[in-house]
Amino acid sequence: MKIAVNTRLLLKNKLEGIGWFSYETLKRITQLHPEHKFIFLFDRPFSEEFIFSSNITPIVTGLPSRHPFLWYLWFEKSVPKTLDKIKPDLFLSPDGYLSLNSSVKSLPVIHDINFEHYPQDLPFFYRHFYLYYFPKYAQKATRIATVSEFSKNDISTRYHIDKSKIDVVYNGVNPTFQLISETEKQETKDKYTTGNDYFVFVGALHPRKNIVNLLKAFDEFKTLHPSPIKLLLVGNKKWWTTEIE
Repeated sequence: MKIAVNTRLLLKNKLEGIGWFSYETLKRITQLHPEHKFIFLFDRPFSEEFIFSSNITPIVTGLPSRHPFLWYLWFEKSVPKTLDKIKPDLFLSPDGYLSLNSSVKSLPVIHDINFEHYPQDLPFFYRHFYLYYFPKYAQKATRIATVSEFSKNDISTRYHIDKSKIDVVYNGVNPTFQLISETEKQETKDKYTTGNDYFVFVGALHPRKNIVNLLKAFDEFKTLHPSPIKLLLVGNKKWWTTEIE
């Protein structure tokens, strides 16, 4: 089988949530299935570290797609043109985006549709792109993968998709995550929290991550239970807001 894959989020030294999902998933799929051929579609020059095995052919197509207008051009112009040329059996999209201008069978991974419930948390153009296109992507998909039963039910209900078309594929855990020594624990505390115990949040510092209420809850905790415990936030301030500040 020839499988074309949307790999635009495989960015060297810039992997975030879905980028890491793409990396970990595609690395395993390609290496465990040498009988299939994979064509990775990048929107910019790529790093060789993302060519996980010999059954992968990388292609750079179109302009970098980092804005809703460029998303449209990449997925509706560049991608279908490339798919028409390489004629794959399937288009796999780990971030849920599809090409409405292609007739190739498609499998998007729609992780969640939180933007349907909290559209105000997104900038204007991003919000309208998601609200307009993702219902169409869901309807077009041959099958849909998602990461929880909640998201499966949410996608099915909101987009009127038969649940039999949606597969739940739970996220795994990288073997990198292991117990560490007491010395390493203390060194980490010394580096980040002046030697104190801490709660930790890992993720983009985005309003939809409920950062404001996390901070309010921590304030209340510190008021009710005076202690040296800290709150450590690990993430990109790309979506930092005045309210969070």
